Amino acid sequence: SDDNSTFFVDIAFDYIGDPGEIFSIVGNGNNYGTFEFGQPHYTIGPIESSCDLDYEFIILPEQDNCESNFAGIASPCCEGDEDGCSINDLEFFDWECSDDSEFMTLWINFDPINTTNDFYDVFINDVYFASYMYADLPQIIEGIEVTDEFSDLSVCDNDNPDECCSTIEIPTNCDDATGTDDENDCPEWEVSIQDNEVNTTIEVLSGEFDGTYTIEINGEIQGTYTYGSSIILVLTPGMDNTITLTDSENEECTLTLTVESSPILSVEEEVINSILIDTHLGSITSNGDVAFDMSVYGVEGRVIYASTYPASLQQVDNLPSGIYIVGLEYEGVRVLRMVYVN
Repeated sequence: SDDNSTFFVDIAFDYIGDPGEIFSIVGNGNNYGTFEFGQPHYTIGPIESSCDLDYEFIILPEQDNCESNFAGIASPCCEGDEDGCSINDLEFFDWECSDDSEFMTLWINFDPINTTNDFYDVFINDVYFASYMYADLPQIIEGIEVTDEFSDLSVCDNDNPDECCSTIEIPTNCDDATGTDDENDCPEWEVSIQDNEVNTTIEVLSGEFDGTYTIEINGEIQGTYTYGSSIILVLTPGMDNTITLTDSENEECTLTLTVESSPILSVEEEVINSILIDTHLGSITSNGDVAFDMSVYGVEGRVIYASTYPASLQQVDNLPSGIYIVGLEYEGVRVLRMVYVN
């Protein structure tokens, strides 16, 4: 009832035979009245509610030889319901803007408590917008006009705006869109670089961003890689190398780094630069005027060949096609050169 302390009960039943013309409804020590048979249902009340009592309703025909029956209900516990209707935990959990950024779509949800009917009303900046059914929650709110001014969204129990409402702030423009419109989202780049004399290892993380990216070194595309993987790069020795990372899905998402690889030592540079390296049919041959040591590495840093003593001619055969790093050492001076074997 309106005072939230009493309730009414509708009782319906079938009977067999001739129970007479009248009957009584009793229960919990109360007599709720005398009624005539033949109605589709009977309403009794108001009944004072008690949260600690289960209610019983017994049908007693006027004829003593007619068997009676009963029904029971748990208390509706009306008393103490001081809060009444409320809209709890109102939130928008996603949003997007139209292509022309003039209208917005919101996804909202909330918990309706003791509402008075099946519908609720939505207001934008205190102006009525539309009505929706509680049963359809969570709800998509479409066609909200985008403005540069403060905006709020209110949800009110239908025809009950003074007693049962809740209000939240909503986005005021499309520039800060972070909902379903992720067309312009870019990774939160986190790059880890480890450099040694043979190669450079780079690991690119992207937070929760999935997908792939490309690596470009000094203007040349190196390949496409998956976020979170470790990539071994071969950089040009002795110079600043420009590394550009580009997201595969959005070319506007880029990150440019400058990495200085291990420099060429200048001591005895003329002597060591006179050593010629030739690659032919799976072989690497180094030839110079002085005795030197030579080592050969794969791009992953694995040692493939290391000379046992200095010589003016060094050769490695039976190499698969690919990129190799050749290390030349003379009188304590060491340089690295990148070669390709076919």
